[in-house]
Amino acid sequence: VILYHLIISFLSSTSTTQTQRRLIIRSRTYRKNNAAIMFHVIPAMSVQRESLKIKQRRRMSDILSLDESELISHIAYRGDHIEEIRHAARDYNKHNRANYAKFIEAVGRNIYPLIIASDHEQDYSGVGTTFTLFMKNGSQMKESPAMGSNYELYKSCSHIFMGLGVVLGPYLENYGMCSKDDDATEKSSNEIRSNHTPWQPVLSSYVQKIKCIKQALTTAAEIEGGESTYEEEVDTVFGMPPTDMQDNLHAMLGSAITFCENCLTTGMLDLTAWKRLNDENFPRIKKNMKAAVSIQANRCISLLLKWKAMLGPELWRDVHVVIPTVWAVGQDNPRKEMMRQVLDADRVSTNIICSEWPRNPDEVRTLLGRIAGDRSIARLVFGTDNLDAKVKTHGLSTAIDVVQDDAMPAIWDAMKREGQTVRERESDIKLDTGSSKNVDRETSTTESNDEIGKCPMALVDDINK
Repeated sequence: VILYHLIISFLSSTSTTQTQRRLIIRSRTYRKNNAAIMFHVIPAMSVQRESLKIKQRRRMSDILSLDESELISHIAYRGDHIEEIRHAARDYNKHNRANYAKFIEAVGRNIYPLIIASDHEQDYSGVGTTFTLFMKNGSQMKESPAMGSNYELYKSCSHIFMGLGVVLGPYLENYGMCSKDDDATEKSSNEIRSNHTPWQPVLSSYVQKIKCIKQALTTAAEIEGGESTYEEEVDTVFGMPPTDMQDNLHAMLGSAITFCENCLTTGMLDLTAWKRLNDENFPRIKKNMKAAVSIQANRCISLLLKWKAMLGPELWRDVHVVIPTVWAVGQDNPRKEMMRQVLDADRVSTNIICSEWPRNPDEVRTLLGRIAGDRSIARLVFGTDNLDAKVKTHGLSTAIDVVQDDAMPAIWDAMKREGQTVRERESDIKLDTGSSKNVDRETSTTESNDEIGKCPMALVDDINK
């Protein structure tokens, strides 16, 4: 509105052309039409401004009238002198953990030689173990001894039938049993059927991969004349498997393909036929697995012994081995057994480490630093002067919580106070009471059991030996 007033005043004070006169007329018309609106808007805006000022003054008054003690309570999160004890302990814990994180990272990079025995490295998954040797001078050696062999073929074909369970398993309860249909009396209760079968594309894709293996094996046999061109223990070049293994592979692949195609053709999952398929192929699976691990063992042991000779007795004694694993094979696996056989006997329990955590060399080194660092600190702090000290040292040096020897009696006492039974662990039962009793043997809370309050035998068995 002000801008229009300025334009009108400017144009009125100068000589006007026809265009200028039109602009003046339009501007005056605009001003006239909006006069009524501005008559109501300007007072309303004034009211709003006054209201805003009132609110601002009220807000300022509320802020300034806040009680000082309330404001202090908001920022005094450390509490009173009693609360300060807890905060001081928490501050120390944070500081100590930060120091510990740096400590284990540095320790893990101070231990050589180091061997990482992995089955799941990128581009090296499922090849029968990849070994990486790290030396103090920064050099590395990396080898997958079984890569140039039939290991992958044997192992992959052994997994076909477990893979079928992965493909079909999710759909086993998605459809009603045929016994619920109107013509249930004419159908087997072991047949699962559906009018819509979303599992068919999944199974079709799966069986296509199996057909590719069979076709490749058939084509190679035709070119090579069916003769084996491969000696498992000697050659490093991939070749045709021995004749008996070719027959075994064709039987496995053929039966799996036939089963899958029957399922796709009928739109039906016959559990009886599936069980029969697995039963028939178990001996073949077993033969394949034996052939695969034989290749793995021969080639990997040969490499490890070569490294052992290269390093010499002194350096080999210092070798630490980290085996990144998964829960399904964490307790025992070929990699662990191979290292157990080639390391010095008294270093097997201390220098072979299996863990589910590390997935790259940096994480492996940090894990190694945690384990080696904890062992050193345990010996320096707790020592070995008495049984309690030995238990603490053993706990911090292994996968046992350092407080476990104190926690177990406390947990048992808590169970008894709540009127619950205390379930002993198998290794907590003394031999003279009968070692053949069940692991989950329960002891009544009314029974007299002096051993419950003592150091659990599970934690000191090795020490006593």
